[in-house]
Amino acid sequence: MLRVQPLNAEELARFANIVHYIRHSSTVAALRTVLPSLPDANSGIYRYEEGDRIIVITLRVPQRGQEVAVRLEDLDMWLIEVEQN
Repeated sequence: MLRVQPLNAEELARFANIVHYIRHSSTVAALRTVLPSLPDANSGIYRYEEGDRIIVITLRVPQRGQEVAVRLEDLDMWLIEVEQN
């Protein structure tokens, strides 16, 4: 079963050992305002391991084919956890 809950910037800032796959520089810059030690994007392929917590970050209003300056307020953030039954 998946448990999904929204995250705000303050909650996001509490996470450590983050691996991310975001390549959009403006989005990374916005995230670094609350996660200053955010590493560069991982170029590998993600494979779920038991206990992983997955954070999905999307633009609230997607812009196809346009370069936009992203602020934290422009992002929706969701924490996804797998619960074993």
